[in-house]
Amino acid sequence: MTVSEQAPMSTTALAEKRRPLLQRAKEGLVYYVLGVQDTPHHIALGVLLGFVVGMTPTLGVQLIIYVTLAAILRANKISGILPVFISNPVTAVPLYYFNWWVGNLAVGGDNETAEFARLAIDRVTHWEGSWWSLVSKIFSPTTWPQIWRLVVELWIGSLIVGGVLGVSFYFVTLEAVILYRKKTAAP
Repeated sequence: MTVSEQAPMSTTALAEKRRPLLQRAKEGLVYYVLGVQDTPHHIALGVLLGFVVGMTPTLGVQLIIYVTLAAILRANKISGILPVFISNPVTAVPLYYFNWWVGNLAVGGDNETAEFARLAIDRVTHWEGSWWSLVSKIFSPTTWPQIWRLVVELWIGSLIVGGVLGVSFYFVTLEAVILYRKKTAAP
């Protein structure tokens, strides 16, 4: 089928496509967070959990973890989905690096762990041998204590950053839901 044979785009579809991204994001926020039919506390708790889970190094299973925790804690399962996707394949490296840095500071700012992480990244980016030899060098029995420390620091930093963002956005969301409902309530 050639371009000239394709059906023309409807007027509403064309208008939707031209609508600014910011406006569509705002409407999505209103629909998926402020407009959800639940108590303001449950909606805000869902956002809090979304930030905490979204910051953890569990890329790929975060949504499952979030929905499970939201069900256990009776939080709204829809409102926290957007914050869960803060970490994604595009943002993971800088986000997890920042979280690790926070965790490293929280446990004492060990320069040895930071140097190990820098060397590991350097080896991965400049390695010319086989992948197996690289993995065996980085994950040798002598490096396990440093790897364990990196993992612990990443988790601690992720929980700190996620907790701070989550609690902050809990109160912002709580107030926003209450104000939105007052504004849209029938007089």
